Amino acid sequence: MAETQTEQTRKIVRFMRKDLPGDVSLERSLTRLKGIGPSMARAIRMKSGLPKETRLGDLDQSKVEFLIKLIENV
Repeated sequence: MAETQTEQTRKIVRFMRKDLPGDVSLERSLTRLKGIGPSMARAIRMKSGLPKETRLGDLDQSKVEFLIKLIENV
């Protein structure tokens, strides 16, 4: 099953007008955005209710849009 998830993981994800790596953890990807450090990325991930192991490339479009709205309202 792990191989199936790896095959579906997008390598690059377009997120808030930036290309972010999709094959690393969500928190690490979010730190590539201006103004979001490790602490803020962790808070965003916890607020979204996603597990720590989540990768940005594994999320479907509806969850990506939810994250964008969450960041815009911070």
